[in-house]
Amino acid sequence: MLLTGMTQAERKEVQQALGQLSELHRKLSTTYTLADNLEHITDGRDAAAKLIKGEIDLLQLEIQILINKF
Repeated sequence: MLLTGMTQAERKEVQQALGQLSELHRKLSTTYTLADNLEHITDGRDAAAKLIKGEIDLLQLEIQILINKF
């Protein structure tokens, strides 16, 4: 619709601007998707480490209780 009242040069300029905008969107999407994935991986490792530490602490407590019984 907008293109009907535009000159050929204006159309070309708009198409170039849209191409640049598309490329910027692609770069930003890639950057922020990678950053988001890295954050989830890091958070996941931290969460797993906390769970494992909790299990180890619980096992140590149970071992100590058994040692104290004997």
